[in-house]
Amino acid sequence: MNECSAEELDDLAKDVTSGVKILKTRIHVALLPNALGKQQEKVEEELKFRLFKYHRDFDGMLLHFQDVKVLNKKSGIRLDYNGFPHFDVKLKAYVFQPRRGIMVNCRVFQPHSRILDCRLFENIHVTINTKENEGEYGKDDCIRVQLTDVLHHHTRTKISANILSVISRSST
Repeated sequence: MNECSAEELDDLAKDVTSGVKILKTRIHVALLPNALGKQQEKVEEELKFRLFKYHRDFDGMLLHFQDVKVLNKKSGIRLDYNGFPHFDVKLKAYVFQPRRGIMVNCRVFQPHSRILDCRLFENIHVTINTKENEGEYGKDDCIRVQLTDVLHHHTRTKISANILSVISRSST
């Protein structure tokens, strides 16, 4: 998975209309019993699994994380009734909070006759319904879109958008 750099995300977070937020937050993570003794490694592994998926801990989609610290190393580890360890984690999270009306740039991943399958941050799916006379779009074209629908269901998110403009055309 392609991760965005912290510098790129810092720039995006300065624009309040981008949907990108920087959160210094605490979350609660439950892991498998094999995490005991290697909490830091397993917490980071869990966070990598959460990249580009909606999670309610962030009220959005995790794009990048850093400064991860497991807080209850010294205070004892809580185990639930199934033996799964629970940890409190402090981190700096770069999160995309998609909302209706946000304007973002995305890349055409797969053009079809009436639908464009696009990607935000190279991994987040966006569907665009095109009109009959709207023009031709090619793979890897960069377009500016406005989000029209955002539906979260567990870790799956369906995002639809309308095209505002073409930023650049691919060379193919």
